[in-house]
Amino acid sequence: MVEEPRVMKILVTGPYSSGKSTVVSKLCKNAVSIDALHTTVGFDFGSRYEEVTFLDLKIFGTPGQVRFKFLQEILAQGSAGILLVVDSTTPETIELAKDVLIRMQNELTRRVPVVILANKQDLVGALSPEEVREKLGVSEDVPVIGTVATEAVGLKEAITKLIKLMLKAEK
Repeated sequence: MVEEPRVMKILVTGPYSSGKSTVVSKLCKNAVSIDALHTTVGFDFGSRYEEVTFLDLKIFGTPGQVRFKFLQEILAQGSAGILLVVDSTTPETIELAKDVLIRMQNELTRRVPVVILANKQDLVGALSPEEVREKLGVSEDVPVIGTVATEAVGLKEAITKLIKLMLKAEK
């Protein structure tokens, strides 16, 4: 008898224009987005089957605008892990990213693993992953990975780390 893959929900969140929709679309070949005028006004969704870990990942991307924080909070429910996407080229949005992370964690009934994507590393003036960590004020045990979502650079590493942390958190 073949065992069905276990379903786990991952939340991709962060401030406006950080690259969340791109992350979801690069992680999931079947991704769909509810958007208007090239910005997410609903959510992004895709699923990804991880053969190595026998997981069926349901990946939800939130809108980034503050006016949609109610939708971010709804989408956070039931998440087993969070990918927080930060635009490394706009340090002024780091406080917004910190606020999003705190709100998402407050919506969950338990602490869930987080991996931070220091996105847009290919652009001039991008903060290093370590600088993003420092500005966010997160501890060393929270992975911060430099990514270029448009090229899928660093995304496999990020999702792999998050999966390992999610499975460890279940024990």
